[in-house]
Amino acid sequence: MPMLRYPVGDRACWREPSGSARRKFALQGRSAQSQRVRVGIASLLADEISEIVQRLTGSLQWQVVIQSDGHKDRITLKWAGNTDTTPAVDLALRDTLIHHDAAIRRMVDDAQLEVEVLRCSATALQLHPRSGKHLPFLDLRQYTAKPLERTP
Repeated sequence: MPMLRYPVGDRACWREPSGSARRKFALQGRSAQSQRVRVGIASLLADEISEIVQRLTGSLQWQVVIQSDGHKDRITLKWAGNTDTTPAVDLALRDTLIHHDAAIRRMVDDAQLEVEVLRCSATALQLHPRSGKHLPFLDLRQYTAKPLERTP
C-alpha cells in the first residue's frame, strides 16, 4: 500500500534513538509548505487570511510573522500595498483578522496574543532562500527547550 503524506506544517525529530524507553519527540519549526499554523488555541489558515487581505486591500502579497515573547505570542500581518492607502486600512485589516476567529479574539482579550498589521513593500516580504517562493507564514518562535538550571 502506498504511503500518503499530508503536509501538516511541522518539522520535528526524535530526541533519543529508536527503541529507547519513553522516547521523546521535539518540534523544530514550521514547514515552508504549511497552509495552517497553530498559535495558541487558534489556527491561522492561509486561504482565509488571503481572502481577508485581498478583500480589504486589493493586495495579493502578504506574510504572517509569528514570534513569541515569554508566554505571549505576537502575529504581524505584513502586506504589500501602495503608500496612498490610509492607516484606517491597516486598522480595519487588524480588526477583521481578530474578529474573524473567536479563538484569536479570546487570546487578544486575555492578553495572550498581540496582533499587528504593517504595510510594506513587496521586497520586505521574505522568500524561501533556495526556491524564491513566497512564504505565507514565517514562524520565528523558538521550539527548542532551554536547559533547566540546577540548584545546589
